[in-house]
Order: sequence, then structure tokens, then C-alpha cells
Amino acid sequence: MLTEGSASTARRAHRLGAAVAVVLALLVPGCRRGVPASFRGAPVVIVSVDTLRADHLPAYGYKAVDTPNLDALRRDAVLFENAYSHVPLTLPSHTTLFTGLLPPQSGVRDNLGYALSATPATLAGTLKSHGYATGGAVSSIVLSHATGVSRGFDFWEDSVEPTRMSQTRPPPISTPSNEPSRRLSQAIDGRSKGR
Repeated sequence: MLTEGSASTARRAHRLGAAVAVVLALLVPGCRRGVPASFRGAPVVIVSVDTLRADHLPAYGYKAVDTPNLDALRRDAVLFENAYSHVPLTLPSHTTLFTGLLPPQSGVRDNLGYALSATPATLAGTLKSHGYATGGAVSSIVLSHATGVSRGFDFWEDSVEPTRMSQTRPPPISTPSNEPSRRLSQAIDGRSKGR
């Protein structure tokens, strides 16, 4: 049987236990080894590969392929182990990535026939306002600047066109995988020389 004094002691012990749990919950995440306390001024690089599953990359434990460039980037980067797409379509997914808005909020619900309005803030615009130079290079026509997804970037390479004037078939809807990175590297090199 609890007396008034023992009930009061039990309540105090319970409150103290709860307070200790809260303090531990706040402190423990900061105790992980190898995680810097601040990333101020660090480069922000987003590599988006359409239709690539994380569970098919060595960074996530898969051994059947080699990805030396991604592995090199991984060694000096933060690896997100629980990242999810809100929509399985390229344009709406990138719009969400760059604005933080879900498709019903941004108005971009599909790859074709939609464009991001001038109203929502973008990641590129926010980074730019904090002194970052921003640029992107894409290889899919659905990420064309006409969709508004490039808003806020200093540089956006989205040309998807025939490589020869003699091509008679329709232009491709994507470029070879090395082209966007080559074009972005050229833009970065040009910017560096202009400083």
C-alpha cells in the first residue's frame, strides 16, 4: 500500500527518470564518432540518378557492381541511409527535392504538362542567398528549364539535342550519362577562371 510520502517519492523518481531520458535523447545523437558538429560552408552536391536503387550500390552494401566515382564521393560525404521519394516520377520528385513541397503543394504532379510556379522558395535560391554558387546539369528532357525546376540556379545545363545535324530521327529524350557531368565541369572551370 502506498502512503502519501511514498507516492510523492515515486512521482519524483518518475519525473527524474523522464528528465534523464530526455537529456540522453538530446545528447546521444551528438556523440557519434566521425560526425562533424558543423557543416558551415561545406559544398553541397546532389547526385540524382533516375531509377537507380540504393540497394544496388556498394555504398549500401551491394557487391555485384563497381562504382569508383560514387565510392570516392562517399568517402568524403554524408551518406543518407533512409531517404525516400515522395513520388516515383522524375519531375515531381525533383521539384519536391528542390522545394520541400509535396506534389499537391507545388502543383507539379507529373512529368509532362506541369511547371513549378515562381512562388515557392527553392534549395538553389536559399543556397545562393547564403553565398553559394549553384549549378546543375541534367540529362532528361523532363528536367528542362521550361519546367521551372532550374529556378534559382546560376547555371543549368539541360540541352538534349541531336549530336549531328544529319540526324533525321526525333531528338533523344536524354543525353549520354557522361555529358551532364562534362558540361557542369566546363561551367565550374569557366567560373573558376573568371574569379
